[in-house]
Amino acid sequence: MKISGDIITLEKREKLILSGEYMVISGCLSCTLSEHLIDLVGPQKTAVFEKYLFDGKLSYEAKATTKLIKLLPDTSGSFVVRKRVLEESIWKAIVQQLDAQYLTTETRICILLCLIGESVGIIQDGACYLPTVLTQAEMAMYANCSREYLCTIRKQLIITGELKKERHWVLLDWKRWRKQYLHYLR
Repeated sequence: MKISGDIITLEKREKLILSGEYMVISGCLSCTLSEHLIDLVGPQKTAVFEKYLFDGKLSYEAKATTKLIKLLPDTSGSFVVRKRVLEESIWKAIVQQLDAQYLTTETRICILLCLIGESVGIIQDGACYLPTVLTQAEMAMYANCSREYLCTIRKQLIITGELKKERHWVLLDWKRWRKQYLHYLR
């Protein structure tokens, strides 16, 4: 971790270790709880980190070189409120992941793609371009499948016209993706 004035720079795979509230300026953080993906935090979004929250099992990891600015603590108690909101969103994500275990692997993969798109995707011409923030191994782990099966589902989604055939993940007809999978994330 490199601190230069108000800017904190985390290199890829480096974890946030200082408690506080941060805004992502560039890059992306993955928020995990015991190796379960809770959220991805991209530019202009905030991350609330308390190292003792959830018995130290909550972590934020840089998925690329990530620049953050630590927000000044306030005396109004709004940090406590935002921390409570974070706790609620984590519990909600845990319940969603438990519910998702009863869905097909393909659906779990699509939900993960939708989460990535909602968090850090770039919308252009009706499609959602996913930046490379997770490796295939991480995606497979979060979707609870093998990397090989993830690649098989990717090929099927390309054949059915839901993904663009190119090196990166491009979700075609983003409105349809949101309509079909976003309700699993709320």
